Parts: sequence; C-alpha cells; structure tokens
Amino acid sequence: MRFLITFCVAPLLFTACNFKSEKADLILYNGSINSFNELNEVHKAMAIRDGKILFLGPDRAVLNYYTCDD
Repeated sequence: MRFLITFCVAPLLFTACNFKSEKADLILYNGSINSFNELNEVHKAMAIRDGKILFLGPDRAVLNYYTCDD
C-alpha cells in the first residue's frame, strides 16, 4: 500500500513544484509594494510585462508562476 501511494503521489509533487507558465519582462520581489486600491493593500512582489502589471501578491506566488528571461 505504501508503494502505491508513493508511486502515485510523488510524480504530482515533482511536477507541481516547478510549474511556471507565464513570462514576464520584470519580476520585483522581497519588497513592499503599495497598490493604492480601495483596501490600500501592501504586496511583497509583482510581475510586469509590456509596461503593465500582471500580478501583485506574495513572493512565492509570483516566483512560482512567472519566469523572467534574462
């Protein structure tokens, strides 16, 4: 039974850890970014492409979902 669980779950974990699907021109992280929306939220990271903000959120969310070509 343990072998079956390991055999089925391990591939899912390995593919989920490095999932990056969108490209960004610039990724800023480990900062304090004020969004100046109605809630005055403060975010830790953002992804930018073609001069537009794609995503604001925590460092891990941005770094896991976006890649930046250097």
